[in-house]
Amino acid sequence: MKYSKLLILFFTVMFHSANAQNASDEIFMTNGEIIAVKVLRIEPNTITYTYLGEDLENVVKKEAVHKITFKSGREQLFTQPSTGRQSISPDFEYPTMKSNEGAILPFEFVFDGAEAPEEGFEAQEYYYHNLMRKPERNTITYQDIDITLKRLRKAGITKANDLRNYEMTEIAKIVGAGVLVTGKITVDYRSTTSSSSGSSTTKVDTKKKR
Repeated sequence: MKYSKLLILFFTVMFHSANAQNASDEIFMTNGEIIAVKVLRIEPNTITYTYLGEDLENVVKKEAVHKITFKSGREQLFTQPSTGRQSISPDFEYPTMKSNEGAILPFEFVFDGAEAPEEGFEAQEYYYHNLMRKPERNTITYQDIDITLKRLRKAGITKANDLRNYEMTEIAKIVGAGVLVTGKITVDYRSTTSSSSGSSTTKVDTKKKR
């Protein structure tokens, strides 16, 4: 019996030891990304860290970090996540709704863990022009992206991440299109992770009351 108890105690210690070795600090980025790292230094404007199993030091600006959860369990907060949205001006004129028209929205673009809104606009433009190469193959018509961007900006939406604060039914009303195309692209050159991209098309019930 004593021998069995010693074995159980031994494996319990081994288990906790392995977990301790695998534990890591976690950086929570303001764009929603969470990365497992070893934090080396926290300076006035930057945070220096290494990825697990690597020696290369990486630096990120504090303004791009929401918080760090250290492997000890302690948390350090840097910036508050966005909790609200800019109110749509009462003077905003909603366009005529075209339920069977599509609108390509700005893509979310994350480059090496940081938000890259300009690249997101470029991805939106590329996707739109790719569709327009052979418009006869499209089952619906698509709104010109300049019109889409103009309407979004009038409503106070200036980048892809702002879209998270709205329901798709509301975005559809803002741009005047019942079919919305959204996408996210992540590119990470810091490791062997290859770039990934994806898009989704949503048919919005424009007759649904909110």
